[in-house]
Amino acid sequence: MFLVDVIPITRGITIDSLTYFTSTKVVRGDIVQVPLRSRNVPALVVSIRDVAEQKSQLKSSSFSIKKIRSKKSHTIVSQEFISAAEKIAHYHTTSLGSVLHTLLPASILVDYEKIVAPKPIEKINPSPDKHILQADTDERWSQYKSMIREAFARKKSIYFCVPTATDVAYAGNTLERGISEYTHTLHSGLTKKQLREVWNAIGEQSHPVLIIGTPMFLGVPRNDIQTIIVERESAMAYKSMTRPIIDMRRFAEQFAEKIGAHCIFGDTLLRVETLWRYNEGELQARIDPKFRSLSTSKVTLVDMKKDHEKEKGFIVLSEELRQQIEHTKNNNERLFIFTVRRGLAPLVVCGDCGATVECNHCHTPVTLHKVRGGNKFICHRCGEIRDAKETCAECTSWKLNTLGIGIELAEEIISEEFPDVTLFRIDADTAKTPAKAQSIMDKFIDTPGSVLLGTEKAIAHLRHSVENSAVLSLDTLFAIPDFRINEKIASLLLNIRSHTSSSFILQTRQPDQEVLKEVLFGNLIEFYRNEIKLRKQFDYPPFSTLITVSIRGEKAKIVRSAEKLGSHLEPWKPITFPVSRDKKGQSNIVILLRIPSRAWPSENLGKILRTLPPNYTVTIDPDRITG
Repeated sequence: MFLVDVIPITRGITIDSLTYFTSTKVVRGDIVQVPLRSRNVPALVVSIRDVAEQKSQLKSSSFSIKKIRSKKSHTIVSQEFISAAEKIAHYHTTSLGSVLHTLLPASILVDYEKIVAPKPIEKINPSPDKHILQADTDERWSQYKSMIREAFARKKSIYFCVPTATDVAYAGNTLERGISEYTHTLHSGLTKKQLREVWNAIGEQSHPVLIIGTPMFLGVPRNDIQTIIVERESAMAYKSMTRPIIDMRRFAEQFAEKIGAHCIFGDTLLRVETLWRYNEGELQARIDPKFRSLSTSKVTLVDMKKDHEKEKGFIVLSEELRQQIEHTKNNNERLFIFTVRRGLAPLVVCGDCGATVECNHCHTPVTLHKVRGGNKFICHRCGEIRDAKETCAECTSWKLNTLGIGIELAEEIISEEFPDVTLFRIDADTAKTPAKAQSIMDKFIDTPGSVLLGTEKAIAHLRHSVENSAVLSLDTLFAIPDFRINEKIASLLLNIRSHTSSSFILQTRQPDQEVLKEVLFGNLIEFYRNEIKLRKQFDYPPFSTLITVSIRGEKAKIVRSAEKLGSHLEPWKPITFPVSRDKKGQSNIVILLRIPSRAWPSENLGKILRTLPPNYTVTIDPDRITG
């Protein structure tokens, strides 16, 4: 008879492990069915003890131990996979069970008895390398094809990790040529049966394989993976959207370490933290990183404040963009126009002179908040808070307005001014599925003289070059509460311009923003230097680990809760932001902690954070410092 400690693989269970007994011999990493509350749930075995050695503890126990109900156990993940998940759970102050629930496909857990068991892993590289690959798209993909050929020649497999199902489809079409019988794609769009078939085929194929998938399929049953490639490393989609919020890039790196595989981070522009690790010698370069864009498209930076001076009111289309639409129609070309999605934090501008209201310290556009004591201007980059009862710094006018260009407004204006232009649109409203978005994109590409309006959802499907592109406005992005926003704007602009062959137009009311000049005119090394300098000045990553604790509930209660928690967190110098309201109208208060990078994970702080109730959301490495 054995006592077995298991981790329920289900959300909503905050207990890290539960104990059951069984007469069936199981091993660490097995999946068994255990009774929990009113149902049976899959659980991962993490330790096994002989009952005979635990008699004294069992006699003094105040509760009864239930029996594992399943007669058979089945292994679906390797010991190394579990070890990597343990590291991630510790880093993100959450339970191992919750992390595994995020990392393993639900259909694999449900049908675990039909899944091929993984073979024991022998470390391929005792000292695996970690590389960066920063280069334009064509050069990166050429390097990837070379790596695949090298791996196959050594009879080893590769996991090519991408952030979304759309990326999986593109990578599959690009990389499988000549090796289609050894290439397998995994993504959330597969049915349960399809996923099970692909999963088992990967485990049973004797020849080395190329696996292309999102991070949640890294547990595939292969023991010969030589390299894990993390493509589009800067993509936001690598962070899970639901609790526990974990960074899949970090897991991919941890898993590569555990199995002795090389790990490669690739992108046109890597994250600032990743480039800093390279400069510190923590990461190596596959090839010298490229800090200049190879795009030959002509760049036009349009100052919309000047147009404002010529015409009264808020201008959506500059004269340059109007001419470009006309040119596109007359020459049977194509024009992609990017707009930010609706619902972002508004921009505050002067209604008389058009100047943007900025932070006094870091010159980032501020956002207007309604807080206790009246309206406040809050900078979501450095945290400056000041009274909103002020005049324009440029012309002393009291006429300060919140502005933003939504995609519906842009569509309406273009349709009115250019009724004979074929206009397509891709956003969350018009393209609810990847297939629908791709269908619209294909029609746009096949229609000379047409214009496509799109949000970031459209960019994911923009794989072919178009003659012309334009950015209607990025200004509201500077005001959202994300200290990485310059980095994301840079990646966005590089992505759009890399798919533009002739003309690129950027409309802005903030032409002096350094990130716009650096990226549009190809000076990426200067962008990195300025960004890392700013990060160091405000003690942002990579110079610290940021932690936010968000408390939701009735306003008076969460204020008291924040004060109480703040006293417990005093050794870590917490910063408490004003109460705000989420999209559902619920009150929310955020506490920010800055921990020296090498001091996290912290056992003492981790104990406090792990014991917080469910209405407290702890986020390690958040993008938004105010929740």
